[in-house]
Amino acid sequence: MDSSLKDDHPSPLPGGERGPERATALPSPTHISEPSPPNPLSRRRERGSQRAGVSGDVSEKAALRPKAEEALSNARAERKQALPPLPPRERGDGGVRVMDHIAAVLLVTLLSIPPILAQEPEPAAEPEATEPQVQSPGPMDFFIAFTRTQLAASGFERHEEQIHDQSLVWWSKGSTEHPTLVMIHGVADQAGTWFQVAPALAESRRVLLVDLPGHGESGPADGPLKMSTVFQGLETWLERQRAGTDPQRAETTDPRRAETKVTLAGNSMGAWLAALIAHRHPDWVEAEWWINGGPVRAEPQTLDGSEEPLDLLPEDREQARLLMSALRDPSSPATPDMVLDDLVRRGPKGPISRMFAENDDLEGHLLDGRLSEIKPKVHVVWGESDRFMGRDYPDRLVAGLPDAELHVIKKCGHLPQAECPQALLEALKPLLSPDPALETSP
Repeated sequence: MDSSLKDDHPSPLPGGERGPERATALPSPTHISEPSPPNPLSRRRERGSQRAGVSGDVSEKAALRPKAEEALSNARAERKQALPPLPPRERGDGGVRVMDHIAAVLLVTLLSIPPILAQEPEPAAEPEATEPQVQSPGPMDFFIAFTRTQLAASGFERHEEQIHDQSLVWWSKGSTEHPTLVMIHGVADQAGTWFQVAPALAESRRVLLVDLPGHGESGPADGPLKMSTVFQGLETWLERQRAGTDPQRAETTDPRRAETKVTLAGNSMGAWLAALIAHRHPDWVEAEWWINGGPVRAEPQTLDGSEEPLDLLPEDREQARLLMSALRDPSSPATPDMVLDDLVRRGPKGPISRMFAENDDLEGHLLDGRLSEIKPKVHVVWGESDRFMGRDYPDRLVAGLPDAELHVIKKCGHLPQAECPQALLEALKPLLSPDPALETSP
């Protein structure tokens, strides 16, 4: 899956910034003590103050003591009269009764502070004009940061380079002697989505996880986002990886890799992009794994009991709830309300909205009627509970591809890497071997 937090919580004390000063200036009756035996240290401090020229009239202080003691005595008398008697303990609710009594004591104490000991609160300062605040991170931001932290903790190394005048971030782990596996996330997702499956795959593969252009930490960060921008950024980056090019020195550091084919695994839109790579550069690809995604049009879906088609840009919590219900298996835990609200919050400026702004370019990359032109073998991995893409979508893919195999994951939805990672690893079992021939065998 990064941000700093700012404490936006107002002070619980009236008056904003001056609150702590007033709290210090309000002594409670317990701060007035009975006369105590003379303290030699106190006398030494008093003599030192006098020598330093600090004025202090002991007789005036002594004259004020009776007034303070009288105020304390009155406060104690008032508390004693107002304090409710401790009710008798009853079996099973003794703790509750005692806590009620303690609460009453605290309340009466606060209400009976002698007026002569209290100070009038200063008027609240006028709030200073400030620049608009950046929106605070939501639960999804924290989860994304967590996924990327997990990648780093499992040994993945973060890289960053410039492609088409934009920063592109990617992660790597595994020996360069192993076959290369490139994992491509879906729309509005990022490389951290693979944190539960990528470490196991890196034991037998050189695993590369990319933040697609306009996603994660890769630019562009705002504005309309064309599918051609996303594809060309991925295509250029992948070409560099195959050629063993060091972007810092712009020279080939490992010529052997220029002839090496890679395996592509993509989820959702990531599968669509993998298909485009295979269609345009079949000589780059050993095999492909399309996980709940593909390059052909999906018909709008509705859930049982709803007439409205599912929307990737929900406008309120209930629409977000319907969307998440369609993407996940019914037996999976319900998505918390705060996450649903965060989905709504992120939508208008997120990658989905930005790509929909260039819808003509988006649809221009569909391969309806052209699946037969994809030469590498394709493994279609499908969470059968995915009701967003349509239940017939994986069958359409397999029927149109010249060399394809379907793997169904039961009780799993649109994002197997997040919802059922162990079942996904079982479906990706051939990738757990360093022998690429297992991917292409019947």
